[in-house]
Amino acid sequence: MLRGRETEPAQVARLLDTATVAEALDLARDTGQSHRIEQLGTIIARIAAIEGDAEGCRDRAHTGLLHLTLGRYEQALRDLAAVTVVFAAPDLIEAAVRAAEAYTRFTAWARAAGHGPARSRCAAVAC
Repeated sequence: MLRGRETEPAQVARLLDTATVAEALDLARDTGQSHRIEQLGTIIARIAAIEGDAEGCRDRAHTGLLHLTLGRYEQALRDLAAVTVVFAAPDLIEAAVRAAEAYTRFTAWARAAGHGPARSRCAAVAC
């Protein structure tokens, strides 16, 4: 039981994953690892966006992913187009494809990002 209700195993696993990241974030803060604090905060914000938690989103990359998760593709495209971080490239490509934007507009940009997993996800979404 969690918060007075039964949960599915996947829900429990997701909560444990989030708790693990939160614990790692606490440890990074306690030991002064500023680069880890930023990375772990980003992971927590991405989890929040994927789960539809607007309050947990930290910046436009996360709100863009939130809109993508909620099926608001045009808004996701606007938010993600303003972001220049490589990890948001696949989200941008997915938003563009789902918003019926021309995939070719982003092909060169995704290739220039030079991030293998991002390119793979971009190619998979376009299929």
